[in-house]
Order: sequence, then structure tokens, then C-alpha cells
Amino acid sequence: MKYLIFIIFLISVDSCISHEKLRVNEKGTTFTEFPESDTLRFSPIFNGVLGKLRYILKHRDYLILSKINYEKSKWIVIYSLKEKCIIKELINYGRGPDEMLSCSIGKFDDKIWLQDKIKSEIFIIPLDSFMLDGLSNTKKHKVNMWSYSTALVNDSIMLGTNTFINAYKISYSNLENGNNWGKGSYSALSQNIPLGSLIDACSCYINVQPNSGKIALSYRYTDLLEIYDINGNLIHAIHGPNNFDVEFNAVSKNGHDIMAKNRRTIKAFVSSFVTNEHIYLLFSGRKRNEAEWPYGRNIFVYSWDGEPQKSLYIDFPIYSFCVDNSEQIVYSYSMTTGELIKAKL
Repeated sequence: MKYLIFIIFLISVDSCISHEKLRVNEKGTTFTEFPESDTLRFSPIFNGVLGKLRYILKHRDYLILSKINYEKSKWIVIYSLKEKCIIKELINYGRGPDEMLSCSIGKFDDKIWLQDKIKSEIFIIPLDSFMLDGLSNTKKHKVNMWSYSTALVNDSIMLGTNTFINAYKISYSNLENGNNWGKGSYSALSQNIPLGSLIDACSCYINVQPNSGKIALSYRYTDLLEIYDINGNLIHAIHGPNNFDVEFNAVSKNGHDIMAKNRRTIKAFVSSFVTNEHIYLLFSGRKRNEAEWPYGRNIFVYSWDGEPQKSLYIDFPIYSFCVDNSEQIVYSYSMTTGELIKAKL
């Protein structure tokens, strides 16, 4: 009898869940195969203890490594490619003025930015100064919008995705005066899905082309890449090679409409990196209940003109990476061995 009651309960709960299949962009071009494919053959460059890495940046002969800081120690590790060793660790975990409770990083021009989403702060620092003294020579701003992914255009303009404070795909924030605005409406996608669930299902990474300022949005649950101009006007939308839509459950939790993953939800892009020439997207393709769901074994390469260029296969899972365009080298971290690694493009 108790099992019958439990089944009835499950049926009643399921009846309150909206099962959705969402096409994020219906006007984009589709493709099923990259013109070229190759295998990235990585070799280790350091097998010391680093911890899992969330972001990797390169500055001159150094790698700036941002950790997934489970142990609540230093956030940043500086690795010397010439000396083949860690030369410095920076930024304590904590609530102090030069400490951070979370740490997202990126760079533009000759500067690095570090965002603490928990404390709603962002630091902008000349890269050379950061390498020497961490946060001591910094420009700090309070951030008045939370975003899933962040990019900076310059010292003043911050871009974000999935902010929930507005109904736009790209949110702009002026760090100097606090003004916010947006471009690319979510509400045009579906009138039937609650807006909160829609924004959550459309979560994506944002990157800015270093020279011309084009914007790339790469989606987490559909293999879609959108390219915008700096003002937020859509230029290209490229869907493929698998052409799957976002499948999810629209649910309400603690008074908020959110996306709930189900057995049909597929992870698309895991992380991203851009150069002036190309967009590099790490692809998973795994369903929620499959192994390696959070990681990827393929890097997809696109031009900024919206053309698929190449698929690069990796025979083990990775999560974070960066590309040195001048040397044609990919730097990454092996989720299998825990080693810092590199491969020639």
C-alpha cells in the first residue's frame, strides 16, 4: 500500500512539472560536420599539486591559473613556463578587503579582471602589477548585477549573461555609474515558459573578441553559438554539429522559476576561449546521467564570421583551457591525471 501511495505522489508531482523542448534560435544556420578534424596530443608540463583549475590565462611566459578552491586556500597560481615551476600563489580566500569568496577571471588589453560574485565586487588590475603584487594596485568596483558569465569590454563596461534582473541575453553594466541595459530579448523565444526558467535554460558563456569587440555567446544545453556586434545586434547564429535543443523541466522552487535538468538534458559547451582569429568551445555532448557530463573531449573551432572551422578531439576529459595564438599551443589541465598539459594546434 505504501508503494502505491508513493507512486501516486510521484505522479502528482510530475503533473506539476512542465516538460519543455526549446529552440533558442530558429533563424540561425545549421551544420552537421566540421570541414576538418584532428586530434590534440597533449604532453605534461607539470605534475605537481595544483587542484582542479577553473580558468587558465597566459601572460608572456607565465600561466595564470585560477583554482576551484575547495580547500579555501589561495585562489591564483602563477606558473612559469621557462622555469617549469610554480613561482607564486596569490589572493587568500576570505571576506577581507584583499580577499575573495569566489573568483572568476579574464583579461582585456594588458589588464586582468577578477570577479567575486559572492561579495559583488570586481577588480581591474594591470597584468604586470598583478603578477608582482596581486590586488595591491587595483581598481575595485561594486557590481550591481549577478551574471552567470562575465566579460569586460574595457575599464568601464562589463557584460553579463543570465542576470535575472532583466529579460535580455546580453546585459551591459557601466561600472563607473551603475547604469544597466540589455540587448536580445528572451521573451521572444517562448510565451509559454516562465521567464525565470527560460533564462536558466538559456545559460551561456560570454566572450569578447580582443580587437574588434564582437561578442560570442556559447550555450550550455544546446550546441548553438551566437555572434553579436559590440552593441548587441545579432550577426551570426550557428547550430551544430548535433543540432539538439534544450530539453528540461520548468519548475518553481522557493518561489523562483528555474530550469530542472532531466534525463534528456544534454550538456553542450563546457568552457570557452577566444582570440582575434577564432572562437574555441569545449564540448561535452553527454546526458545528465552519463559519466563526464561536466567535462569535454572535443574543442570546436569557429571563425568570427560564423564559419565552423575544425573539431579537435582529446582522448581524455578536460574542463579548462587557453590558446596561445602566437605559438599555436593549447594549455589545459587533465581531469584524469591532474597534470598541467599542452598540445600543439
